[in-house]
Amino acid sequence: MAEHWGSLKYNQPLEGGVDSFLGLSDEGRQIAEQYKNLQSGELGIGFALTLAKHLLGRRFPEHSVTIVPADTVLRAGWALTSRDKGHKIKYRYRPQYFAEV
Repeated sequence: MAEHWGSLKYNQPLEGGVDSFLGLSDEGRQIAEQYKNLQSGELGIGFALTLAKHLLGRRFPEHSVTIVPADTVLRAGWALTSRDKGHKIKYRYRPQYFAEV
């Protein structure tokens, strides 16, 4: 069943006829646009993290620089949400990454 669903997922966005080539349907174009948006966001984050690591490495040449996901650090001892500890805490901003120098 899973293999059948996987093939449908990739075949559904395609359209074509007997006398034409396969092409993306309207649904396929929407999905492609969503993937492009997702990838551009991930590339932007990757570029920013690489730039931050490079700049910190130049500022502190005798130290190593590591980028750590904030969820990894916060799970080590702090509440990620107010429900984790039972307190009513409002987080205005929580970073996604920390730089360790």
